[in-house]
Amino acid sequence: MRKLFAVILLTVCAGYNTNAQVLISPLESNPQVQSESVKIKKQLKSKAVATPVVLPFFDDFSNSSVYPDSKRWCDRYAFVNNRFGVNPVTIGMVTLDALNDTGALYSNAQVNSFPADTLTSNSIRLDSLFSPSPNPIKKQDSIYFSFYFQPGGGLGFPWSRIGDMPEAEDSLVLEFYNSKTAKWNHIWSTAGFSLDTLYKHDSVYFKQVMIPILDSASYYTNDFRFRFRNYCSLGNNLIPSWQSNCDQWHLDYIYLNRARSLKDTTYLDLSFVDQAPSFLKEYQAMPARQFQSSDVAASFSQKLTNLYNDTLSSQYFYWIFDQNGTQVHFENRGNENILPYIQSGYQSIANHSTPPITYAFPGVSGTEQNFEIRHVFQRPNVSDIHPSNDTVRFTQVFSNYFAYDDGTAENGFGLTPAGSKLACQFKLNNPDTLTAIQMFFNQTSANANQKYFYLTVWNDNGSGKPGDTLYRMHLVQPEFEPEINGFHTYVLERPLLVNGTIYVGWIQNTSDNLNLGFDRNTNSNSHIFYNSTGTWENTIYTGSLMLRPYFGSNLPVGIEHVDPKNIQVKIFPNPLNSSVLHIQSNVELNEYDRIIISDLTGKTIINQFYTSELNAEFLKDGIYIVRILAHNGSIIQTQKLVVIK
Repeated sequence: MRKLFAVILLTVCAGYNTNAQVLISPLESNPQVQSESVKIKKQLKSKAVATPVVLPFFDDFSNSSVYPDSKRWCDRYAFVNNRFGVNPVTIGMVTLDALNDTGALYSNAQVNSFPADTLTSNSIRLDSLFSPSPNPIKKQDSIYFSFYFQPGGGLGFPWSRIGDMPEAEDSLVLEFYNSKTAKWNHIWSTAGFSLDTLYKHDSVYFKQVMIPILDSASYYTNDFRFRFRNYCSLGNNLIPSWQSNCDQWHLDYIYLNRARSLKDTTYLDLSFVDQAPSFLKEYQAMPARQFQSSDVAASFSQKLTNLYNDTLSSQYFYWIFDQNGTQVHFENRGNENILPYIQSGYQSIANHSTPPITYAFPGVSGTEQNFEIRHVFQRPNVSDIHPSNDTVRFTQVFSNYFAYDDGTAENGFGLTPAGSKLACQFKLNNPDTLTAIQMFFNQTSANANQKYFYLTVWNDNGSGKPGDTLYRMHLVQPEFEPEINGFHTYVLERPLLVNGTIYVGWIQNTSDNLNLGFDRNTNSNSHIFYNSTGTWENTIYTGSLMLRPYFGSNLPVGIEHVDPKNIQVKIFPNPLNSSVLHIQSNVELNEYDRIIISDLTGKTIINQFYTSELNAEFLKDGIYIVRILAHNGSIIQTQKLVVIK
């Protein structure tokens, strides 16, 4: 669920062949959690709530999903997530980037600096205190505003970085609203720079900013507001599929309150830092009929932090609940003393940070079911100031598909030149029937990555690499679902019996970057292979392809198989010599079915919901391919259309 990352080109093969390349590209749209299943910024503006916020104002974004909490924020441009930044203060952060409120690049996006996202608070009562009794706010109440920020682009080796670094001409800006003059005033800003620079200079991943609010005449009102804004600049690249989201800034732990000072930089708060992990060795999810107890990991790793300036006693435990909500396991890893993060970094005691897994999910094999794993890290018998970040949850899915990815793409993955092959390895414990493949493609500028490719399945060559072709689907192209991180389902024309190790991927029909979603927070690169020179190689890029094979007779939820042999679709007139194209079928098509018209280069000209009369006035003279797709993604019919006006 989105971010532009500078396109990284890695030449492949020993000796670096400059004609064969893996493309790790920025995301034009923001992908997010699978539970919301779709593309991450399909948002509408929301109006400020009628009741102003009273002090304290606090948000560490541990309690929000995708959108900023409307109880605190009055717009929804920024993206709440767990995975785009590096080592956040607590679990959750909010990201500002180059995408507008519909998930596309801003219409004013350009090579030169342009204004992009905003994150605006609701009205805050900065005129009065309401606890323990109502009193007007005065300067001596010592009002301070603080936040943590991090430039995007990640840290370390290029092949493992997340996001795109804001350049020197980019910036992050903080403004306060003066309700008396109805103007936003500049308070603080920083030009773009790298996380490497921040860490080298300050030895922190997120830098804290402390700002006293001293201008009582301007800001001690009943309608105080603040907002963050970012300014972006597109890379100077003329290839549309490489111009995408860029210049991220991450914010965390935004706090406004009285009785603070410049030294008020630590907090009585124990917290998780990352989202909860899978209990499986390889996968985030796997088919129930493929599951064996040996697929469960021996232990898992998690980041825990103490934001206070002194050692705190902590306890960690987790529950496992079945899909009926019944507790099936409880694991208490006891109490430990955790040192402050500012002294010792994250919790490193194995009992809490890398506990063993003692539950093997008995009875799963063959029975599709989900389990909720609920983790708690907190002070024993005492609540800290922000208990919302003390609990994280993970849904362990045993369904009918494999998933290496966590449902969120931080980058895009592609190949060049034409003829290149991409394959993702899956190891089956039992023979099964492959029926569909789900893929999430990130959109690029002007949907330039909607190019045809051959969806392909290979067997193993006996040495852990793709071998013979088992299946190759007719030409298909990236499809984009109207949801956050929405996977599109490609239903195989015929079920495919498979066993052992298989590889699922594609063969390029063009040299374009198809921009498959690439999750940088799970790593299955040992299972990702590409072939651009006649030899299969592993990628060195850290991450997981957002590609999920489905098995058995049940297709993904909401998918109903459409048999093309039972449907006849007629398009007329053909040749088309008018502005209206008529579409008739012997069965009633669904209003959520789609009509896609592409030119012979694969460029999509029209992509819309089904209608019996299509406005075709924008089609110029030429030859086009018309595809009718069921709402489940399967192709009902493909026809050639000639336009002569």
